[in-house]
Amino acid sequence: MLLGIHTYSLHLHGFGPTDICDTTAPARAMDIFELIDDAAKIGVDGLHITPTECGSTDAENLRKIGNVAKEKSLFL
Repeated sequence: MLLGIHTYSLHLHGFGPTDICDTTAPARAMDIFELIDDAAKIGVDGLHITPTECGSTDAENLRKIGNVAKEKSLFL
């Protein structure tokens, strides 16, 4: 069995979008690459991410995100 974190569960802690109607939401805490590093450090097997965390969903950026996750042996 593999254990992963869904980044949606971290949105209220600054890892995702801030709702323009929610003035209590914190500023973004880190980017996707820092989040990948932290996931590897705490020992989870992967991340379930939403497009919001990616910064950009263009093919080049998504490949970079995938490659960094693969280097850290994490599934996405």
